[in-house]
Amino acid sequence: MIIRAMKNFRFHLIFVLVFLATTVAWSGAEKTYRLEADNKPLDEFLKEVAKITGKNFLLDPAVKGTVSFVSPKPLTKEEVWDLAKSALDINGFTVVEHQAIVKVIPKEAAAHHPVPTLGPTQVPMVVEGFVTALIPLNYITPEQAIDSVRILVGPHGKIASSPGKPGVVIIDTEANIARIRKLISRFDVKSARLQVDVIHLKWVNASEVAQVLTELFLKTGGVKGIGSASRFTSEERSNSIIIRAPFIDGKAAKELALKLDQQDSGITVRKLRDMDAESARQLLGSLIR
Repeated sequence: MIIRAMKNFRFHLIFVLVFLATTVAWSGAEKTYRLEADNKPLDEFLKEVAKITGKNFLLDPAVKGTVSFVSPKPLTKEEVWDLAKSALDINGFTVVEHQAIVKVIPKEAAAHHPVPTLGPTQVPMVVEGFVTALIPLNYITPEQAIDSVRILVGPHGKIASSPGKPGVVIIDTEANIARIRKLISRFDVKSARLQVDVIHLKWVNASEVAQVLTELFLKTGGVKGIGSASRFTSEERSNSIIIRAPFIDGKAAKELALKLDQQDSGITVRKLRDMDAESARQLLGSLIR
């Protein structure tokens, strides 16, 4: 009798555990939704999104457009929200979330609204929403950073130097800020710290050599080809060149200036201007080996 009771108990225990596991799995399954649109007006599409996500939308009077898409599988609530932001982005709009209200506004107006702020170490998510981010700098100046990444800032984004500690403030989409932060990290390294050297020339004119170096480094983007903060000026009385550049670019510039300082160098500004960027970059690279 005891053995039979134990077997029955074991059977019921297994049944209960299986039931509980199934119940937990079922309760943890996220609800999905099917959405399709064929040139559906943007405001009607957002009404469907509001019902699914529970978000309250406040639409700018300029919000107009259509949405077309086909989803091969049901979408989760989060995926529906991502889809909505992508649809707005395509139509030239973005969202600014403030407490329980989601404002839908033209992108060009985003910089003037209280968009979310990311901390210096907070990693942006790859989405279309606008945010404000502070990127601190360790070695390069804000002006150098801005010059290096200005081309990546979106047409409706803003970038400026940060007051106080060296850094830049950017208002742009989270996806774009992620790209900009990554690029700045490549520039903002110890070797990028500017050094000053004075090179006295004996045979060639210092102003011509300074012009040659300026043209060359501007065309190649420096030894690494990613942009250079190097500056070259001439001091006429002593026929010297003042080189203000990161270490690796400064070293190449000094080597080239000394090579040009020959009685019969025969190198002019025109000849260096006619070099293609790749040949010029190879020349710089050969000077630091």
